[in-house]
Amino acid sequence: MADIRKTAKVVLRLLALVGLQLMLLNPAQADQEEANRLAVEGISASLGEDEPRVLYILPWQAPSLPKRPRADLNDEAPELVRPVDPVVLERHRLFRENLNPLILSPVRDSGLAEQ
Repeated sequence: MADIRKTAKVVLRLLALVGLQLMLLNPAQADQEEANRLAVEGISASLGEDEPRVLYILPWQAPSLPKRPRADLNDEAPELVRPVDPVVLERHRLFRENLNPLILSPVRDSGLAEQ
């Protein structure tokens, strides 16, 4: 029993010593990390800014291409409110899914495979 207490005291002292060393080495390590930190000229965050952690990137030139004209959607088109056949919808979903280049083979568990 006395041996266990001695061992526990030694382990406790070692843990305390390691903890103190970590506390003393942390500031030196933080200084070393700050020395390695890169900086960008012209950008700084100072106290008193409303949102110092937000970086707004604004383009310095206007886009070279004009905006593409978009066609207006006819809200009164009858096909927008007509119900779609579930088989047609599933075929269209599979078609769109197979357009994905990351998928090498079509899905086998679809409802169309059973027909």
